[in-house]
Amino acid sequence: MIKLLSCLFLLVFLSACIGSSVPEKASTQIPAPVANEDAGKGMVEMATRTGSKYFVTENHPRGASLSDITVHASTSADTIKLQHADPITSMLVNDLDQDGYDELYIVTTSAGSGSLGNVIAVRMGKDQRLSKINFTASYLDDKRLQGHMGKDRYSIDSVNHLLLRTFPVYKEGDPNANPTGGERTISYRLTKTGETLELVPVE
Repeated sequence: MIKLLSCLFLLVFLSACIGSSVPEKASTQIPAPVANEDAGKGMVEMATRTGSKYFVTENHPRGASLSDITVHASTSADTIKLQHADPITSMLVNDLDQDGYDELYIVTTSAGSGSLGNVIAVRMGKDQRLSKINFTASYLDDKRLQGHMGKDRYSIDSVNHLLLRTFPVYKEGDPNANPTGGERTISYRLTKTGETLELVPVE
């Protein structure tokens, strides 16, 4: 009996010694997150009626108020890159010049209370070349822009093949949040001059 108790005591003592000799597990430290230059990067695919696709990538390496935009297409080796552009708010696809190939219209809006709208227009024709379409949102001699202070909205008139730009009209003294001059719409037609395509306001 005494021998049995002595053996049990010895086993307990040895177990305690072995347990105390195991080193304590080191604590795990999670590294701080590393800034990613591609944070916020995203690609949008826009299909056309001919089966080809436009791919638009936007990221914000300098903050949310400015964008780097890249455009390429499924049937073209060309790439269009734009830096310091306003952020993208919407995209439209339509064949405004009726040549059988859809153009891409990327609508951008500036940050801030003015929300100035612009369009980056791109085409890819039967030659499979990707190119920009000229568009100047503000024609200095266009009296229809009187009272314009931003908040532009762009849409497509598919019946008349026009790009439409609609905005509120501000009268003198109107606060930014309350224009009182109603709304105005300017229509733009896609016109070809030589090898150059341009969105020109319709008179």
